[in-house]
Amino acid sequence: MSDSAPTGGPFLVFEIGEIGRPDTSADESSPDAFAIDVAHVLNVLEAEHVVQVPLSPAVVEGVLNHHGRIVTVIDPAPLLELAPQPDPVAHVVILRRPGGIGGHIGLKVVRTQEIVAAARLEEMALQGGACVDRVVRRERHLIHIVSYDALLSELSDQFAYQERADQPSTGPQGVSP
Repeated sequence: MSDSAPTGGPFLVFEIGEIGRPDTSADESSPDAFAIDVAHVLNVLEAEHVVQVPLSPAVVEGVLNHHGRIVTVIDPAPLLELAPQPDPVAHVVILRRPGGIGGHIGLKVVRTQEIVAAARLEEMALQGGACVDRVVRRERHLIHIVSYDALLSELSDQFAYQERADQPSTGPQGVSP
Protein backbone atom coordinates (compact mmCIF):
# COMPACT_ATOMS: atom_id res chain seq x y z
CA MET A 1 0.00 0.00 0.00
CA SER A 2 2.79 2.41 0.95
CA ASP A 3 6.52 2.51 1.51
CA SER A 4 5.79 3.88 4.98
CA ALA A 5 4.13 0.83 6.53
CA PRO A 6 4.38 0.71 10.32
CA THR A 7 6.66 -1.75 12.06
CA GLY A 8 5.34 -4.49 14.32
CA GLY A 9 2.03 -6.16 13.91
CA PRO A 10 -0.09 -7.74 12.77
CA PHE A 11 -2.61 -5.60 14.64
CA LEU A 12 -6.03 -6.35 16.14
CA VAL A 13 -8.35 -3.49 15.12
CA PHE A 14 -11.17 -2.63 17.52
CA GLU A 15 -13.65 0.17 18.13
CA ILE A 16 -14.16 2.30 21.21
CA GLY A 17 -17.27 4.43 21.49
CA GLU A 18 -21.00 3.95 21.57
CA ILE A 19 -22.48 0.69 20.36
CA GLY A 20 -24.88 1.04 17.46
CA ARG A 21 -23.35 4.24 16.12
CA PRO A 22 -22.84 4.46 12.36
CA ASP A 23 -19.73 2.77 11.01
CA THR A 24 -18.64 5.32 8.42
CA SER A 25 -15.38 7.26 8.65
CA ALA A 26 -16.99 10.36 7.11
CA ASP A 27 -19.51 10.52 9.93
CA GLU A 28 -18.20 12.31 13.01
CA SER A 29 -20.32 10.12 15.27
CA SER A 30 -18.72 6.84 14.19
CA PRO A 31 -16.80 4.87 16.84
CA ASP A 32 -13.08 5.48 17.08
CA ALA A 33 -10.87 2.74 15.57
CA PHE A 34 -7.83 1.61 17.52
CA ALA A 35 -5.41 -1.28 17.14
CA ILE A 36 -2.89 -3.12 19.26
CA ASP A 37 -0.14 -5.55 18.28
CA VAL A 38 -1.58 -9.09 18.43
CA ALA A 39 1.54 -10.22 20.31
CA HIS A 40 -0.08 -8.60 23.37
CA VAL A 41 -3.54 -10.13 22.83
CA LEU A 42 -4.46 -13.32 24.65
CA ASN A 43 -8.14 -13.60 23.74
CA VAL A 44 -11.33 -11.75 22.80
CA LEU A 45 -14.46 -12.53 24.85
CA GLU A 46 -18.08 -11.50 25.06
CA ALA A 47 -18.42 -8.82 27.75
CA GLU A 48 -21.46 -10.36 29.44
CA HIS A 49 -19.63 -11.82 32.46
CA VAL A 50 -17.95 -8.67 33.80
CA VAL A 51 -18.69 -8.20 37.52
CA GLN A 52 -18.41 -4.70 38.99
CA VAL A 53 -16.05 -4.13 41.92
CA PRO A 54 -17.12 -1.57 44.54
CA LEU A 55 -14.67 1.26 45.34
CA SER A 56 -12.38 0.41 42.41
CA PRO A 57 -10.71 3.22 40.41
CA ALA A 58 -13.03 4.89 37.90
CA VAL A 59 -11.21 3.33 34.94
CA VAL A 60 -12.00 -0.21 36.21
CA GLU A 61 -15.22 -1.66 34.82
CA GLY A 62 -14.95 -4.84 36.86
CA VAL A 63 -13.43 -8.30 36.75
CA LEU A 64 -14.09 -11.57 34.95
CA ASN A 65 -12.91 -15.14 35.26
CA HIS A 66 -10.85 -16.37 32.32
CA HIS A 67 -9.82 -20.02 32.67
CA GLY A 68 -9.53 -19.68 36.45
CA ARG A 69 -7.59 -16.39 36.37
CA ILE A 70 -9.04 -13.07 37.44
CA VAL A 71 -8.90 -10.45 34.66
CA THR A 72 -9.31 -6.78 35.53
CA VAL A 73 -11.50 -5.16 32.86
CA ILE A 74 -10.91 -1.48 32.16
CA ASP A 75 -12.52 1.13 29.98
CA PRO A 76 -9.58 2.30 27.85
CA ALA A 77 -11.46 5.41 26.64
CA PRO A 78 -10.34 7.77 29.46
CA LEU A 79 -6.73 6.55 29.08
CA LEU A 80 -6.98 7.43 25.38
CA GLU A 81 -8.44 10.89 26.15
CA LEU A 82 -11.98 9.90 25.11
CA ALA A 83 -15.26 10.09 27.02
CA PRO A 84 -16.02 6.94 29.05
CA GLN A 85 -17.92 4.31 27.08
CA PRO A 86 -21.55 3.71 27.95
CA ASP A 87 -22.78 0.25 28.86
CA PRO A 88 -23.24 -2.24 27.38
CA VAL A 89 -20.27 -3.06 25.20
CA ALA A 90 -19.89 -6.24 23.22
CA HIS A 91 -16.33 -7.47 23.78
CA VAL A 92 -13.37 -7.61 26.12
CA VAL A 93 -9.90 -7.83 24.55
CA ILE A 94 -7.68 -9.65 27.05
CA LEU A 95 -4.07 -8.48 27.03
CA ARG A 96 -1.11 -10.49 28.28
CA ARG A 97 0.93 -8.98 31.11
CA PRO A 98 4.71 -8.85 30.51
CA GLY A 99 6.49 -11.85 31.96
CA GLY A 100 3.22 -13.19 33.34
CA ILE A 101 3.53 -10.76 36.29
CA GLY A 102 0.17 -9.86 37.79
CA GLY A 103 -3.18 -10.64 36.25
CA HIS A 104 -4.19 -10.05 32.68
CA ILE A 105 -5.91 -6.81 31.68
CA GLY A 106 -9.15 -6.71 29.69
CA LEU A 107 -10.07 -3.77 27.44
CA LYS A 108 -13.78 -3.01 27.11
CA VAL A 109 -14.47 -2.42 23.38
CA VAL A 110 -17.55 -1.90 21.24
CA ARG A 111 -16.45 -4.45 18.66
CA THR A 112 -13.41 -6.07 17.16
CA GLN A 113 -13.04 -5.60 13.43
CA GLU A 114 -10.15 -7.64 12.08
CA ILE A 115 -6.50 -8.54 12.29
CA VAL A 116 -4.53 -6.59 9.74
CA ALA A 117 -0.88 -6.93 8.65
CA ALA A 118 1.37 -3.91 9.08
CA ALA A 119 2.12 -3.97 5.35
CA ARG A 120 -1.55 -3.10 4.65
CA LEU A 121 -1.35 0.09 6.74
CA GLU A 122 0.02 3.49 5.77
CA GLU A 123 1.78 5.70 8.34
CA MET A 124 0.21 9.12 8.77
CA ALA A 125 1.92 12.29 10.00
CA LEU A 126 -0.67 12.83 12.74
CA GLN A 127 -0.40 13.07 16.51
CA GLY A 128 -2.24 10.29 18.28
CA GLY A 129 -2.66 11.54 21.85
CA ALA A 130 -2.16 9.73 25.13
CA CYS A 131 -1.25 6.04 24.90
CA VAL A 132 -1.32 6.20 21.10
CA ASP A 133 1.98 5.37 19.44
CA ARG A 134 1.01 6.52 15.95
CA VAL A 135 -1.86 6.94 13.52
CA VAL A 136 -2.15 4.82 10.38
CA ARG A 137 -4.56 4.63 7.50
CA ARG A 138 -6.16 1.59 5.95
CA GLU A 139 -8.03 2.52 2.81
CA ARG A 140 -10.10 5.55 3.92
CA HIS A 141 -10.10 4.74 7.64
CA LEU A 142 -7.76 6.14 10.29
CA ILE A 143 -6.61 3.74 13.00
CA HIS A 144 -4.85 4.76 16.22
CA ILE A 145 -2.12 2.26 17.14
CA VAL A 146 -2.18 1.89 20.94
CA SER A 147 1.16 1.74 22.72
CA TYR A 148 0.94 -1.29 25.01
CA ASP A 149 3.68 0.03 27.31
CA ALA A 150 2.13 3.52 27.55
CA LEU A 151 -1.29 1.99 28.26
CA LEU A 152 0.10 -0.12 31.13
CA SER A 153 2.05 2.85 32.46
CA GLU A 154 -1.01 5.11 32.42
CA LEU A 155 -3.08 2.39 34.06
CA SER A 156 -0.44 1.99 36.76
CA ASP A 157 -0.54 5.76 37.34
CA GLN A 158 -4.35 5.58 37.70
CA PHE A 159 -4.05 2.89 40.39
CA ALA A 160 -1.28 4.79 42.22
CA TYR A 161 -3.43 7.94 42.20
CA GLN A 162 -6.38 5.98 43.62
CA GLU A 163 -4.19 4.52 46.39
CA ARG A 164 -2.93 8.00 47.35
CA ALA A 165 -6.50 9.35 47.36
CA ASP A 166 -7.61 6.50 49.65
CA GLN A 167 -4.90 7.22 52.24
CA PRO A 168 -6.09 9.33 55.18
CA SER A 169 -4.38 12.69 55.32
CA THR A 170 -2.43 13.49 58.44
CA GLY A 171 -2.02 16.75 60.22
CA PRO A 172 1.05 17.99 62.09
CA GLN A 173 3.17 15.28 63.71
CA GLY A 174 1.22 12.46 62.06
CA VAL A 175 -2.10 13.28 63.76
CA SER A 176 -5.17 12.66 61.65
CA PRO A 177 -7.48 15.66 61.35
